[in-house]
Amino acid sequence: MFNKIFWGDDPRTREDFVKPNFFKDSSSENNVFRIGNEIYFSDTVYDESINLLIKLILEATKAQKSEKGDGYLDNSNKSDLYIFIDSIGGYIYDMFKYVDFIEYTRKKKVFERIITVVTPIAASAASMMAICSDRRLMTRNSTIMIHEMSSRQYGMSTHLKSGMEHLEKLNKQIEDIYTKYTKLKAEEVSELLLKEHWMHSDECLEKGFVDEIL
Repeated sequence: MFNKIFWGDDPRTREDFVKPNFFKDSSSENNVFRIGNEIYFSDTVYDESINLLIKLILEATKAQKSEKGDGYLDNSNKSDLYIFIDSIGGYIYDMFKYVDFIEYTRKKKVFERIITVVTPIAASAASMMAICSDRRLMTRNSTIMIHEMSSRQYGMSTHLKSGMEHLEKLNKQIEDIYTKYTKLKAEEVSELLLKEHWMHSDECLEKGFVDEIL
């Protein structure tokens, strides 16, 4: 059985997929980059882009280590890490990989805060990336969109049934994360996921997807 689970658009199976037009090169290294303590993620969520994002975060942690090499800087000298997100979504396992890594990094208290900034869109899998931080910001005219996962499967009926059961478990994981990081209850999250729900900045603030509108 083939089972490719993505959450948002699938960039590698669409001939008409267009990268953000302000980048001449479509490679992830030009769409995911770091300048000091700011990281810009303007790509779909898939293995190459997430691996590069994690690499850049790890590089940023080096600047937080003390010169003596005996650990990280004390709280008075730590800086914030900003992650700017502009993405239409992508693959669910790559999103989970990022979420787990960010939560692990936050527990280590490497940075004073990890701050995400949505500009101009965080859709589908990228919406999860936007909310899993210490402080969540978005620009006034930005948008967050959430919806159900999609999957491509074929094979024997027993395999398809198993695949559906797995999707239900994944959907529960998604609901749990949204419930953890927003003001929504589980049943409210479930209802929103049943349809493609677009939220502008005011609604995102009201529902707890962000803490501040810039």
